[in-house]
Amino acid sequence: MAQYEIRIIANACITRYDVAEGSIDEIVDRYNLSVEDRDAVLNYIFQKRPDIGQSVSEYSLRGSSKIEPHFIFFFLIYSHANSI
Repeated sequence: MAQYEIRIIANACITRYDVAEGSIDEIVDRYNLSVEDRDAVLNYIFQKRPDIGQSVSEYSLRGSSKIEPHFIFFFLIYSHANSI
């Protein structure tokens, strides 16, 4: 998927999240993306809006096979750094 498509879908997901259409995972899953594209969209969302990433529980990240392990590490480190 092209970068501009990732940005368009990610921004649409952020808008839908802001109007409380569901969790970010539920919203992204409605787009039926490949695992690679889903990861790219989620990474873009969490980079643009870290507050959305903080609302995703650690359990949710560990239970998802769709999120890259390095992203989980980054998320946990970022979350811990912000709680100090």
